[in-house]
Amino acid sequence: MTSLHSVETRINTILNLLGCAITNFAAIANRLSASRVSAALTGVSDFGPADGEYHLQVAQAMKSLADEYPVPIDWKQVSRVRSALDARRATSRPIPFAVLYVNGQLFKRVFQGQPEFTTSYRDCAALSDLMLASRAAKILDGMGLMGIRIVTITNEFRSEETLSKTLQDVGFTQQWGKKRKTGRARIGPAPPG
Repeated sequence: MTSLHSVETRINTILNLLGCAITNFAAIANRLSASRVSAALTGVSDFGPADGEYHLQVAQAMKSLADEYPVPIDWKQVSRVRSALDARRATSRPIPFAVLYVNGQLFKRVFQGQPEFTTSYRDCAALSDLMLASRAAKILDGMGLMGIRIVTITNEFRSEETLSKTLQDVGFTQQWGKKRKTGRARIGPAPPG
């Protein structure tokens, strides 16, 4: 069952605004079968994380295309719509974002007090600016992690909605990094309550 802020709900909202049928959307996205996309968007079986992000990006690109042109778009013209989206993608520039490398792996998030890592720019924490990345690196350093590097990525496409703008977006609580009476940085999740 999809939640109010799920990827599937957000895609459905966009498709309803555009007046685009799920079957046309599936054909435009051109990644999964129409029945699989329909199952996800009707709440039968949610998208996996990668498929959800991909389909949300396609829906957002379609909305951006529709907002740019003051005439209705016929979403049944799948090949024309795909061509228009491809042309826009080819001429658009990626939004720069910062990532943290820890011993050669990309930092993904903190989950239940433990850092998680990935090898994919699609799955890693994409931090919106270097100051935020620096704060995250200091906290990870305080957790005893070594070999931390901050790198700005300028050639990968990530939608703006997937950029982390706060430390909480990647699992750090407000308590992370605050000094305790012992002078040591807090390295676990915030206590309950």
